[in-house]
Amino acid sequence: MVKGNGTVLGYSATRSPDGGNARFFKVQGKITTTLSPEGNPIVTGEGTGSLIKGTGKYEGFQGSGTFKLHSIAEGISVMDYEYDLTKK
Repeated sequence: MVKGNGTVLGYSATRSPDGGNARFFKVQGKITTTLSPEGNPIVTGEGTGSLIKGTGKYEGFQGSGTFKLHSIAEGISVMDYEYDLTKK
């Protein structure tokens, strides 16, 4: 990335509050950073991902989908996922 803009390739994990059900995704996409009128960074992005492993109730699942993200505070972003997961 250059100045917060460019492509991203990485991994994302989601867990249930008790830690027993987890999903691990490989993701890739594009990140864009702009500045608010106050000069604060605003990060947005979107891309695709695929499930590489699940535990607990997600063990044995496969699937892929899309994600979008946006910053809600400096250093904190929210990702919205839309994945189609099926049992192998």
